[in-house]
Parts: sequence; C-alpha cells; structure tokens
Amino acid sequence: MSTFANVLTALKQVILLQDRVERMEGRLDTMSDDIDGLAAMSADLDKRLYAIERIMEFGARQATQRQIED
Repeated sequence: MSTFANVLTALKQVILLQDRVERMEGRLDTMSDDIDGLAAMSADLDKRLYAIERIMEFGARQATQRQIED
C-alpha cells in the first residue's frame, strides 16, 4: 500500500506543479502585455520631449535674435 500512496502523492504534486506553471504562464502573458504598453508609452513620451526641446530651442534663438536687432 505504501508504494501506491507514494505514487498518488507524486501524481498530486505533479498536478499541483502543472497548475502553478499554468498560472505563471498567465501572469507572464499579462506582464508581457504591460511591458509592451510601457514601451509604447515611453516612445510617445520621447517624441513629446523632443518636441518640447525643439520649441525651447526655437524660443531661445528668437530671444537671441531680438537682442541683436535692438
């Protein structure tokens, strides 16, 4: 009987491990989607920052040109 009990215990552990692996796969898929979203947001923020930098440079050039003209 002890061999049969050991087999059942091992089978139970395998089933529990498989369940944990499946849950982990679901979490990893969710995290992957989150990372993709963060990458897209990062690219968007980079573009916006670049636009702000260009506006500031343009404003600085305009201020310099006005001082020279005066």
